[in-house]
Amino acid sequence: MRITTCILVFMIFSLFSFTVTAVEQNNILIGSVDYSITGSTRENALQDRLTLAEGMEFNNEEELALYLKNQEQILINLRLFDTIEINYELSDSEDGGFIAIVTVVVVDGFPFFGAPFYKYDSNAGHQFGAIVYFYNFMGSLTTLALSGGYKDTFSGDQFRKINWDIKAVLTGLRFLGLDWSFTAEEDYITVEKKEINPTPPPDDIRTLFYTYYNTNLFFTTGIPLIDKLTYSQSPFLNLKYNYSVLVDQDNVLIDSGGELKHPIVVTISDTNSLNYNTIDWVENFRRGFSASIGNTIGFNFVDLSVFSGIGAALQWMEVFGVLNLSAQLRGAYSFNGDEYSAGDGLRGVEDSYLADQFRLYLNTDAKIRLFRWEEVVEVTGGPFFDIGFLRKADGIFEDIQLTAGIEGIVFPLFLKSLYIRGTLGFDLLHLGKFELILSQTLFY
Repeated sequence: MRITTCILVFMIFSLFSFTVTAVEQNNILIGSVDYSITGSTRENALQDRLTLAEGMEFNNEEELALYLKNQEQILINLRLFDTIEINYELSDSEDGGFIAIVTVVVVDGFPFFGAPFYKYDSNAGHQFGAIVYFYNFMGSLTTLALSGGYKDTFSGDQFRKINWDIKAVLTGLRFLGLDWSFTAEEDYITVEKKEINPTPPPDDIRTLFYTYYNTNLFFTTGIPLIDKLTYSQSPFLNLKYNYSVLVDQDNVLIDSGGELKHPIVVTISDTNSLNYNTIDWVENFRRGFSASIGNTIGFNFVDLSVFSGIGAALQWMEVFGVLNLSAQLRGAYSFNGDEYSAGDGLRGVEDSYLADQFRLYLNTDAKIRLFRWEEVVEVTGGPFFDIGFLRKADGIFEDIQLTAGIEGIVFPLFLKSLYIRGTLGFDLLHLGKFELILSQTLFY
């Protein structure tokens, strides 16, 4: 009797478990994915960007809704659309589950921006130019940026420092299931260098100048690994050629030496990195975490030298209502001695002011929403504080670098892909030194 009772209880429990499991496993099957597009965006571009397909299964409606929300965020992070919605409708299926009809709704943002610009960077001076952005170029969800700039300044009574650049950048291109970006740049550069005057007085410093043409060609691609982890590779080709003679600030000819005697300087390099990124745009703030580690190795064909370095970075960002807090920890090490422009990781120190082999920077920001004119413009801004730890190749540590200042970003709401950053930073250890930057890119 006791055995019979146990068997009966086991059968009832098994039947109950099967019933509960059957209810829980009323799976949702995506029956179709439809696209409603207002604008020039091509349907196949959206299909290639999203991972939505007929036949995908989900255990319940909550799982489906979460997945579609993550797909929405992929499109939000592109900052190309005025409206993004991914909706679904459920209907019963013959096997007791449900069929989901998914609809992706997008309204393109304004696809074009072009204007002359004035740009100031205390590292490079005043620059005038023009820039043209083709957002969502030919409906492909890529951005084509064309820019050119010109700078003409006097140094001394005679010498005119002329610099110009032309640049084309294509970002967000999807090919073979991967993200690609391509950059081509041509520059005319005037180099200013200081050295001890060989003629009396021996301690007198003289300023010398020379010019050359500079070509940069490189591309970057990211290969997805698992979850948010990707492997990136960026081959780079640099050509320096048509060097001028060396002159002083009075345009007096100086004997050319060193690299000036080479008709062309060819350098190639390759940067490889692992990147983990969960950072998302939340309106005009950002939230999430990212980590990266990588290395660069290159070869100079003139002096047959190899150069290499490693770097790593951590970023954290969080949104608290109208407040966006963020921090970045970034380090780099050059195996070929001191790296020039080591001040680029500190807002408030001119890039060329520091030259070090080991560099570690901590950047912290607090931005609030300062102003918003609905559908026109939004302005965010606030204070920042940066710390730099640097060591030279000879083992000497620089003093800890401390900078602080304010940074503001203007977001035209009718052109989601465009933002203009203004940064004013002060060197807290050397009063009177500062850095002022106007840029179309974010610091990090």
